[in-house]
Amino acid sequence: MASSPSSSSISAGIDIASLLVGSITSAGNAYNKYKAEKAQGEYQEEMYRLNAQIAEFMGELSISKGEREAQIAIDRGNKESELVLKRGYKESAIVKRAGKQVAGSQKVALAAQGIDIGSGSAADVIAETEAFSELDQTEIQKNARLDQLEIQKNARLDALTIKNNAWREAWGYKAQASIYNYQGKMDSMTANRKATTSLLTGGLDSLTYGIAGYGKYRELFPSSTGSKKENPKFNINDKGTYGDSGKGVLS
Repeated sequence: MASSPSSSSISAGIDIASLLVGSITSAGNAYNKYKAEKAQGEYQEEMYRLNAQIAEFMGELSISKGEREAQIAIDRGNKESELVLKRGYKESAIVKRAGKQVAGSQKVALAAQGIDIGSGSAADVIAETEAFSELDQTEIQKNARLDQLEIQKNARLDALTIKNNAWREAWGYKAQASIYNYQGKMDSMTANRKATTSLLTGGLDSLTYGIAGYGKYRELFPSSTGSKKENPKFNINDKGTYGDSGKGVLS
């Protein structure tokens, strides 16, 4: 009748099974943690990459917006300067007509008095009136032209300021994009290191469980290595015979 296993053997078997389960569980947990940390790193890197793309897009948008606003400022300045110049020429034309009217009135008045308007002081008065009228016209036109140039200059300065601000804003976005890209790579590297560390730590834990289980197994089933091996052909049986045929008797 086969003998039942002892309680110590059962306990050792349970210990071996527990250590084996612990080894497998530790390896599985380590691998799952490795995948989770690696996936988290990839997610963070992707988020930073998307943020970098958004920042770069905002930078390009700032430049485009600045270009449009600068062109609007120049166009507005050109229109204002043209209006100023036209207004100046209109005022000049009014002065010219007024000068002609004054000179005409002087001619009529002098002629009515029987004064020769083609010579002498009468001619000088009329010529002076026309000269002053022309000077006023020239001054008005010159001022209008100067105002036009001033408006155009200010418009170009405004446009340059707008572009400069846009480029500085865009540079800020691009710098932020570079930071996002760098941070994404660093986070990904950190996550990969953590994942690798988790995998190695879990592997060592699994190996520790395995070694402990193997030790328990050796305790429960000792190795026969080193024991004297018997040759079945020369075993001495209880009858005093030897060999596999049972023939031959020891003398």
